[in-house]
Amino acid sequence: MRKFIFIGGTGRCGTTAMRHAFRQQENACVLSRELRIHVEGGGLIDLLQGGRKHVGDVFKDKVGRLAYRHPRKNRIEFFESRVMPHTSWVVSATPPSPTAVSKRRRIAREYMERIFRPQPGQVIVEDSPLNMRRAEDLKELFPSARFIHMVRHPLHVLVSTMKLWGAGKGAYANAEVIATHLEKSLQQEHAMGEFVVRVRLEDIALSRRSTKDRMANLFPEFDVDALVDHFDHAKITKHEVDNEVRRAYHRYLYRFAVDLGY
Repeated sequence: MRKFIFIGGTGRCGTTAMRHAFRQQENACVLSRELRIHVEGGGLIDLLQGGRKHVGDVFKDKVGRLAYRHPRKNRIEFFESRVMPHTSWVVSATPPSPTAVSKRRRIAREYMERIFRPQPGQVIVEDSPLNMRRAEDLKELFPSARFIHMVRHPLHVLVSTMKLWGAGKGAYANAEVIATHLEKSLQQEHAMGEFVVRVRLEDIALSRRSTKDRMANLFPEFDVDALVDHFDHAKITKHEVDNEVRRAYHRYLYRFAVDLGY
């Protein structure tokens, strides 16, 4: 059975750095970018659950149209895209019913393997932030899935998000979005139990031994020392915080900082 590791978090919390760390491991198969379309609204999960007829139309600028449920031939077809060059294939004669769990799992596994092209024995590692919000759906499709929930002080996530995307939304709107993401991710983390490890970005620098021990229990096939030591090269930036950002943080995010132990 192919093994999968899904890295998730709020964004701006170290998911990309963790992906780069796994890319140094010979037994990990990792893309050079986030896939995203498997967990985004209207993506692979929604297609297999019967919620959408098209997958990926809103991501044409990134990956193209990855899949389409043919209205007359009654089958799912996958088309060429930037992450699947020179590909056009039919994955199923008929779309799976909601109760056809084994069929959905086969389609999902084939989909991921065609994108990642892993070598025998390699573990597929994917780092889209929404992985944690849809952990239960991913666990149903990929029974071998394990998860890394990356977290960072919510105040720093808020400031870093505004620096990246600009302050157009405003501090309060950004803080509310981050709060919603955190709440759902923490619920999913609790539901995954022993199949998830929470990694605080700040702990990788401050309590590295503890981080290594917790990751080694869930990922025994990897060199966890090398994984965590990769963060020696990661830059954790602290930004100046203005009063509006502080007020938005205290209104929406402070309780999560307490829950996460900050």
